[in-house]
Amino acid sequence: MRLKGYNIGTFGPLDTPVYVNVANRLGANHVRYTIPRVDAHEITGSEWEYWIVHDRLPLLDHVLDTAAEIGYVVAIMQGPGGDPIREFLGRKWRYTAVLEDPSLQAILINVWRHIASKYKDDPRVKAYDILNEPMGAHREWRALAQKLIDNIREVDPFKPIIVQSVYGSMKKLRKFKKGLRGANIIYSAHMYHPLQVTHEGVASFGKGVDGGSIYPIGNTPYPGRWKQKHVKKHMMKVRKWSKRNNLKIYIGEFGVSRWSGYPHKENRINWMKDVWDLLDKWNWHYAVMGTRGCSVWEPESPFALPTPIQDNSNPHPYAICEILPEYPSTTYSQLCTERMTR
Repeated sequence: MRLKGYNIGTFGPLDTPVYVNVANRLGANHVRYTIPRVDAHEITGSEWEYWIVHDRLPLLDHVLDTAAEIGYVVAIMQGPGGDPIREFLGRKWRYTAVLEDPSLQAILINVWRHIASKYKDDPRVKAYDILNEPMGAHREWRALAQKLIDNIREVDPFKPIIVQSVYGSMKKLRKFKKGLRGANIIYSAHMYHPLQVTHEGVASFGKGVDGGSIYPIGNTPYPGRWKQKHVKKHMMKVRKWSKRNNLKIYIGEFGVSRWSGYPHKENRINWMKDVWDLLDKWNWHYAVMGTRGCSVWEPESPFALPTPIQDNSNPHPYAICEILPEYPSTTYSQLCTERMTR
């Protein structure tokens, strides 16, 4: 089965089923479920492990039960992201401490052995996405990824394991060369190119004027300076590499900000169509960024300028998360449904 779906965040037990239903209504055959970062800045490794096992996984069970009730498959569980591990060590934002700390590696391995043991016979969980956007050197990440694969395979010999490139980079994915040791491995990257289009106006990305985006909202039409040939060139080397080595590809995130190109309303549609044309042509697995995580990326969010924040304590000039309507109604969501149900 080719995976076509959405990313969803980890929310409360009353909210998450709604989001699974929305993804189903938009035509998805899976969701990429997120185990989020730890909010606290001071936490030990053992506390983090306890939090994942006893707080987050029961919430996933609730999602799976809801999915079963509507006949829907939750296919991907995104593993503990880089954020919690680097935050509790106070590391720089762009580096995942687990890549260099054996004690943290042991904790992450224990978590994944627990997850694999719990879900190995559950058909609703189709794959393990072992670490989201690991930050650091490829050599260190490759070594840890192999350890995680080996330990998961001792518990679950069959379920697919998704391995991302460092930073989720398309370019760095090819550093895996002929691939890792083990069966049923899927290689993953995130598609946000060019950033001038996809991240236009995203206040949480980089440092701009007054805490805004390094790609401020302006006049960046797509196609314009950027066209599909730029998008295709960015993805083509991964295509050739995967074909040469007979490797499966999963684009775990792709999307474009809801106000990209303002006032050119067609930006999101044009960019998504160009990327989707390539994903469909090459038969790659994928998950759209959204639904119900942050309104920047939501298919259902209207094309509009973001709402200014009145609270002076917030460093960003625009609200990037807000309550959305329950049902999809925009042209963008219709595009998503049409493509996913082909």
